[in-house]
Amino acid sequence: MCHYCTGKFRPDELTMDHLIPIVRGGKSVHGNLVPACKDCNNKKKYLLPMEWEEYLRSIKDPNE
Repeated sequence: MCHYCTGKFRPDELTMDHLIPIVRGGKSVHGNLVPACKDCNNKKKYLLPMEWEEYLRSIKDPNE
């Protein structure tokens, strides 16, 4: 399951994403790695968790 969108994917469809990206000082350690679908991983890129949440709020349908 993707950590970000909670979509269900086969293991070969998932990547490991750094919650705190390496370019932002994150490390490749257990607590900083989460499974992510390729779409979410590509969209998140170098964002920190709170920046990712902001991004999701900005694209949310205002009619919901």
